[in-house]
Amino acid sequence: MVYLSHNDVRGGFSSPLSVMFAVSKKTLPSAVMRNRAKRLMREAYRIEKPLLQKRIEELQGKEKAGEISIVFLYTQRGSHIPPLTDFRLEMNSALRQMLLGTGRRKV
Repeated sequence: MVYLSHNDVRGGFSSPLSVMFAVSKKTLPSAVMRNRAKRLMREAYRIEKPLLQKRIEELQGKEKAGEISIVFLYTQRGSHIPPLTDFRLEMNSALRQMLLGTGRRKV
């Protein structure tokens, strides 16, 4: 996961939260497998999204959280794609490690 908080960036995005999911052709050569991995990442994000929204709301109470862009990259090579529960655990862990409010981060 790579993310950018647009607090200090001028001319950023107009939405408070933008998310992208990516799987490279090198990681999973089959388009069917890439699409499956992206679907599972999107579903895991949809389920774990309230955690992120809660953190954003907490920060907005203290200070302006600003706009955030997040990119989720699938990097596991091989023909086996983990189940949704594994994606959820990774998503939850990544969202908990985010330091919202300042600059670029890579988790």
